[in-house]
Amino acid sequence: MKVIPSGAVPIENPPGKFGENSLGFFRRVVYAGLTLFILIAVFALSAAGAFAQTPTITTQPVSQSVSVGSNVTFSVVAIGLGQLSYQWLLSNTPITGATSATLNLTNVQSTDSGTYTVIVANTVGVITSNPATLVVLQTPVINSPTSASGYIGIPFQYQIIASNSPTAFAATGLPAGLALNSNGIIAGVPTTTGTYTVGLTGTNTVGTGTSFPLAVVISPTPGIVFSPFVGDGSGNSGSADGTGSAATFNQPNGLATDALGNLYVADTGNSTIRKVTPSGFVTTFAGSPGQAGSADGVGTNARFSNPCGVAVDGSGYVYVADTGNHTIRKISPTGSVSTLAGLSGQAGSSDGAGSIVRFNTPSGIALDASNNLYIADSGNDTIRVSTPGGVVSTLAGLAGQSGNLDAFGIGARFNYPTGIAVDPAGNIYVLDSNNQSARKVSPQGSVSTIAVAGGGYQGEELRSSRKIYFKGWPWIVQ
Repeated sequence: MKVIPSGAVPIENPPGKFGENSLGFFRRVVYAGLTLFILIAVFALSAAGAFAQTPTITTQPVSQSVSVGSNVTFSVVAIGLGQLSYQWLLSNTPITGATSATLNLTNVQSTDSGTYTVIVANTVGVITSNPATLVVLQTPVINSPTSASGYIGIPFQYQIIASNSPTAFAATGLPAGLALNSNGIIAGVPTTTGTYTVGLTGTNTVGTGTSFPLAVVISPTPGIVFSPFVGDGSGNSGSADGTGSAATFNQPNGLATDALGNLYVADTGNSTIRKVTPSGFVTTFAGSPGQAGSADGVGTNARFSNPCGVAVDGSGYVYVADTGNHTIRKISPTGSVSTLAGLSGQAGSSDGAGSIVRFNTPSGIALDASNNLYIADSGNDTIRVSTPGGVVSTLAGLAGQSGNLDAFGIGARFNYPTGIAVDPAGNIYVLDSNNQSARKVSPQGSVSTIAVAGGGYQGEELRSSRKIYFKGWPWIVQ
């Protein structure tokens, strides 16, 4: 029994400060605390999840170029939550045992060259580094033919071929009369017979490679014996490839050899350029037999029109006087044909470069030691010259003005010049067909007559330098 004094009001859990009883207030405080705890926990878990994503690479491995035998270190810096693991790869193939942030390679060889990457992983994900390339530099390795032969008094040439970017060559034990130039070509006129062991080396930024033995045999000057080298010799024309007499040609004209002894032939009637190996195997290098045209392209996709003259530089590029197209063409060692100067079907005499230039039935062509190309521009009665950069100018004669006059530059006159050759001093020799004469043009453009048909020698000049080899129409100067 509960007794309440008279006039008093019963009170159970009196109101608190905010107008609620003490129990309600306590509940609100508890709820607020729980809410705050839950929010903090959620934030913490979210933050932890953010840091537990795929690892991040802050420092990538760096590409390197080193000499063979060097030691190399690749490294990577990565961040991420927890334990990070590493796996290095070479050209996408895992490297056994390469499982740390640093990859150490000792005594590297050419087989170590390639692209290196590293995979970084943790429990959440993986990331792959940027590729780092390792280039292992080696000294030059000479891989040209191991033997060469020549004759007393006959020009000799041998091209050194080497890998690993040589910047210089050296040769020891050369026969008398031969010398090595800066382009790696041994050339000259042998003066003594014998068998010589020549030591060849190449040098690059790494060093000098191992000496390469070259056997050079110099024989006495042979007597002149004419025999068919290729072609059936029967007078039957054709376009068959093959060895020796199995091959056929159609009105071949100009020819030239490269440093390896391959012979290039302007097969005029077939509108092709043929290649003959030293063993006598004939192939069609560029153009398609019987398919005259002017298209640039590779190999048999290219077209020529009655080409008459060819020349080959020390790098193996073949130059062609594409007579019927009034152009000069250029063929890479792999058979890719381009038009160096002139415009197909457009005869003329304009100097300049590229398609601005005009020729008129160019025939014989020849290169000097600096790769300037000299052109017997037959229809214009002039001698033209193209620089290695393709800029063409008129060296001697005046377009459309035929004649027979010795003079300087455009004051000289020719009458349908065809064959042309260049001696080591840069003098140009021209077969001036309709004048029945051989002319000499100095490098500066001074023209003189050195021989005439039936008239013997002009002075003593040809008599003292009678070994002149002409490229073009089949003239013989004795």
